[in-house]
Amino acid sequence: MADDGGNTENSEFAASMVHTWAEAVVRQADRLDALLAYLDNDGRHHEYMDDSDLLQDFRQAWAESHQMVSASYQLERWRGRQHTLRTGEKAPVTDMKLKHLRDALEHLDEADIQQGRAVSDERSLHKIGGLDLEVGSRWLFDHVSIDDLKRDARERAAAAEAELEGTAGDRAASLAEDDAIEAQRGS
Repeated sequence: MADDGGNTENSEFAASMVHTWAEAVVRQADRLDALLAYLDNDGRHHEYMDDSDLLQDFRQAWAESHQMVSASYQLERWRGRQHTLRTGEKAPVTDMKLKHLRDALEHLDEADIQQGRAVSDERSLHKIGGLDLEVGSRWLFDHVSIDDLKRDARERAAAAEAELEGTAGDRAASLAEDDAIEAQRGS
């Protein structure tokens, strides 16, 4: 582990934040799973629903999807901080799609809406080729897989928990497991 000035508090806090955000991603994915199942069932009967119910379902799905992206991005940021503390090197951004999607959502108010898509020649919206405004699939805004984010978060939560609770030997195994996760994600 890289020297963090003799202060293991930084390293422990970073591991704690990785654990915190990994658990938040899993919880958010579970909420989205339940909502998508409801929408799938409810969607079969949409002709019997009034417009206010449909709009409420859309707003809920939109907010839950946005929160999933935000939580996942925080996990990536803290994973990067943890990497920097361990190695002394700046962590590469491992999920550029997630970064650009998060940035696009942050600057959505600057976009033009055309045929159900947010588009712009500026910033991340341009980099990802626009943003589908429809929600309700296993892909967040048609760019990032909910299932992939959830699987990664579960792995990171388990590794962070082992690191926080483990002995020095357990910590070495946790570091190796996290490096294996990174290697797997990179391929």
